[in-house]
Amino acid sequence: GDGCDAGCKLETGWKCPTPGQACSKTVCGDKATEGTEQCDDGNNDLGDGCTPYCVKEPNCATGECTSTCGDGLKLPSDNEQCEDGNTIDGDGCSATCQVESGFKCTDVPSGAGNKLVLPIVLRDFKSSHPDFEAFLGVDSGMLDTTLKANGKPKYKSATTTPTSTGVANFDQWYSDVTGVNVTVLQTLTLNQISGGAYQYSNGAFFPLNGIGWGNDGNSQNFHFTSEVRYWFEYKGGETLDFTGDDDVWVFVKKQLVVDLGGVHGAMNGSVTLNAAKATQLGLTAGKVYEIVVFQAERHTTQSNYKLTLSGFTNNTSSCQSVCGDGIKTPGEACDDGKNDGSYGSCTSDCKKGPHCGDGVQQSPQEDCDDGVNLTPYGGCAPGCKQGGSCGDGVVDSLFGEACDDGKNDGGYGECAEGCKLGPRCGDGVKQTPEEECDDGNKKSGDGCSAACKTEGPA
Repeated sequence: GDGCDAGCKLETGWKCPTPGQACSKTVCGDKATEGTEQCDDGNNDLGDGCTPYCVKEPNCATGECTSTCGDGLKLPSDNEQCEDGNTIDGDGCSATCQVESGFKCTDVPSGAGNKLVLPIVLRDFKSSHPDFEAFLGVDSGMLDTTLKANGKPKYKSATTTPTSTGVANFDQWYSDVTGVNVTVLQTLTLNQISGGAYQYSNGAFFPLNGIGWGNDGNSQNFHFTSEVRYWFEYKGGETLDFTGDDDVWVFVKKQLVVDLGGVHGAMNGSVTLNAAKATQLGLTAGKVYEIVVFQAERHTTQSNYKLTLSGFTNNTSSCQSVCGDGIKTPGEACDDGKNDGSYGSCTSDCKKGPHCGDGVQQSPQEDCDDGVNLTPYGGCAPGCKQGGSCGDGVVDSLFGEACDDGKNDGGYGECAEGCKLGPRCGDGVKQTPEEECDDGNKKSGDGCSAACKTEGPA
């Protein structure tokens, strides 16, 4: 929750440029690719190579899409050993989509966990817009059968249609226009249903209630458009089914396959990508294509949105570190290949086994272990060896010991308690019977010899 998770991995939406310093949040849309962002083109458009969530998209400019490392699509035709939907090193799948040492990556179908989450771009309009709240009726044929080069729908009529007022106003539906619409980014969660299909179904589809321009004096926000894009590897037999109002258009490989244009109640349309349809659209098995759903809610009566995708499953990669292979990965505390939990080795779950510094003394390998082991005198020293101390028989003059004979019992000529010098010749105190005299030095010729014996006249 602070940018760097418990496994020391970068969290989505954050950047941590300087080790040891706090992380900060990234801003998708500022045209600066940072942190976990794969791209940032600064706009709210889908289908231009970078989603408004700063995630790479396949390049579908020519109709057939080119998949790139980090876009979440793992295809047999790509030179990718793995594909985890990002371009970050150290998580098992490298920035070039190769399996990293110490990891094992397996293919996982999109929608794993019984949910398929798609980005959806919503644009809110006022009811005063010329194309909203002004018409009723089905309006098939409003659009050209192919998308424009920028991936947006192309208005077909040179003038108007039964429920629209011309190309200039229509082109505002799916593009950001200041003062005309307000763009809101959300996600659409499709739940897995029987047969393995994924479905989003909502008979009261009002995602912009209270936001954008607001409800415009109505109980719900009835005036908006939506755009959803999904990329899939064509295998054959995929089916899309849509029920909704008002306008709904579906494009596959930039070609119109469902046309439910107009201001009307809930209508159903579907497309199955069988052999005949694949021939018509020019689809080739194993290639990647884009599917786009454009929708508009333009009248204050009802709002239905039901999208079902069947067979559009892609593969991505899940990478896990391999404990016991002798390669320490970022998520492992250690990995020596034995992992038997012996002293100085690793445990079977790649944590550190008993070792110097764990705060538990291990015998016979350690003299001591206080968890720090940085006290060379009076404590535990590096290497879990006992540090110097008074009484160890070693004179540690650096730490104030005058002597250390290991006994320190204060006997004559020996060491006293605290590693101080005991009674001795030359200390200025006559000790009996060991000394005849003691003048405080150990010089001869001054009446008291160096051995503390009384000297006669020369």
